[in-house]
Amino acid sequence: MFYYISMFVYSGICYVISFLFTFVSMLRTVLPFGLDVGLLGVAAYYLTMLKKPDKFNVENIFGPEPSSKDGTVYPEKVVKCIAHRGAGFDAPENTLEAFKYCAERDCNFVELDVRTSKDGQLVLLHDQGLERLTGTNITNVKSVDWDTIKNIDIGATHPNRHQFKEVHLCRLEDALDYLLSKNCRMIIDVKGEDKQVINGILNTFSSRPLLYKFAAVTTFNPLILYQIRKKDPQIVGAISYRPYCFSAQDYDAENGPSNPRCVSSVG
Repeated sequence: MFYYISMFVYSGICYVISFLFTFVSMLRTVLPFGLDVGLLGVAAYYLTMLKKPDKFNVENIFGPEPSSKDGTVYPEKVVKCIAHRGAGFDAPENTLEAFKYCAERDCNFVELDVRTSKDGQLVLLHDQGLERLTGTNITNVKSVDWDTIKNIDIGATHPNRHQFKEVHLCRLEDALDYLLSKNCRMIIDVKGEDKQVINGILNTFSSRPLLYKFAAVTTFNPLILYQIRKKDPQIVGAISYRPYCFSAQDYDAENGPSNPRCVSSVG
């Protein structure tokens, strides 16, 4: 999928460059060099610029700066911690059990990962497959239906598995129902790179208007975030980053990048 997206982007860039080169050549017959390029840059900026989301929603999600006036007057609004994957070290990550663990300890801000199954269900899962979490040989949930994976014990390899028996994968809609009922703020990190996950996120927000005030969408792929916010600019969005995010699927601080997105044939 990443290969096809890369080729699409590459073809689009080539087309745009070709068009701009022709257009600049025409402009240079009537405008001094530099001014034509500047005008093209300004035009490109305004053609691709997206409307900013509601400022109130941004502030409601991320809260005020701790040292600001609002942060001093309303200290309860300041973000003190964000539970990564729903406190994944304490409870099986990206599950209802993990989110309940956070809410019971007054942590009202969680991060969760979402991707799609074969039948288009929005599943909370960081990895592409289930090997690390379950010990099964399912390498890509995109190749299986929700019914195939929904009853697998997702806490089978967790260090605290003795405290969490038969924990199952969670769909985004089920997580949202619980987290919104607890007034929890969220970062929804999009892991998939297909139309199903884009349309799924858009439909999720449109069907839950309250979500605009409580959730931000992030992704490592700027094209995915642009497509989401282009269709619904009121969604608060941000770009995620880690080293080697474009060349490798995984990265570990101790061991470096692994699982290259594209295998080079050079050498």
